[in-house]
Amino acid sequence: MVLGILASASVGGWIALRVSPPKQGGESNRAARVPRVAGEASAARTKDLPIPPQRRIAGETLSQPQENAPRGEVPTVAPKAKSEAFRWDGRYLSRLAPQQIKIDGNYEDWDKVPALPDLAWDVDARRLSRGSGVVNIPNPDVDIRQWKFTNDTGNLYVYVEVAPEGVVLTGAPDAADGYFLMVHLDVDDNMDTGFRTFDGSLPADQMEYTDWYYPSNIGSDYAFEVGYGNPPAHAPRRFRTFITYWGAGEDKLGWQTYQGMEEIRDDWGVVAYKGNRLEMGFPFKAFGGHVRDGAVMDVALSVEAAGEARGLHWCQDSTEAIDDYTVHTEPAPSAPGTAE
Repeated sequence: MVLGILASASVGGWIALRVSPPKQGGESNRAARVPRVAGEASAARTKDLPIPPQRRIAGETLSQPQENAPRGEVPTVAPKAKSEAFRWDGRYLSRLAPQQIKIDGNYEDWDKVPALPDLAWDVDARRLSRGSGVVNIPNPDVDIRQWKFTNDTGNLYVYVEVAPEGVVLTGAPDAADGYFLMVHLDVDDNMDTGFRTFDGSLPADQMEYTDWYYPSNIGSDYAFEVGYGNPPAHAPRRFRTFITYWGAGEDKLGWQTYQGMEEIRDDWGVVAYKGNRLEMGFPFKAFGGHVRDGAVMDVALSVEAAGEARGLHWCQDSTEAIDDYTVHTEPAPSAPGTAE
């Protein structure tokens, strides 16, 4: 896969978005291209969708709560905090890497990567009003049902699948909305650096959004993200991929509040999506040298959206964390006595 080339394609209903940092004086060209990409995406997504292209959908018309598939063969480990039910065993998952993933909207190359299920209909909002606590929001566009995470020799990859009724990235058809999908990385495996995605023990002046990404409980040093806004959340582009960084500056890792977040390395990722599924890749070099062969990290996934196209509030869904994922750029050696 080649990162950093601007192109779009609409083949069989899938959309691939490849973007790169603008050239000197290239802002006007970039702005002119984006509406064309967004228009292609809208046309492809509204074709053969399981929901009519209407702006609102009543909660009672959605699927009823359902049992997810078993966790399968991926083992879990003890949680690091009471807020977590479990953690996925990252060392098990990472021994399956490197994987050859092509970001093209065809997901067959993910078949060898185990899926990590997430609870159905656990989308919530926490700040509809002060003192309201956690409020369940039945938004299928945000409701993560399963995800996958892996790497090859130079890139990190994520696969995400939301509820069957959902439309990933842009939300409901004809969405006037905001939508963000982010992969949180604790690249030094240290809760004392980065932004704490869930920590109820902090003082009030440091608490903002430290419960927003529950149940994941990691010190997020970086997040690689894709966002959509209509109108643009980050004008003039509706679609945007970027790195979010929490730290002391210049990629030096340190503890930081949400207000210390910086958005850096704009448009390094490659994304393809169709209906309720999305795949995304970001290069190691986007993370300031902290993602490399042998690096140990915790990983979690979050999706959030305004929900306006559904007549809903801003809401989010986050996963349990992958614990101690180790970046392998060479295949794991076979056990003694086994065939290569």
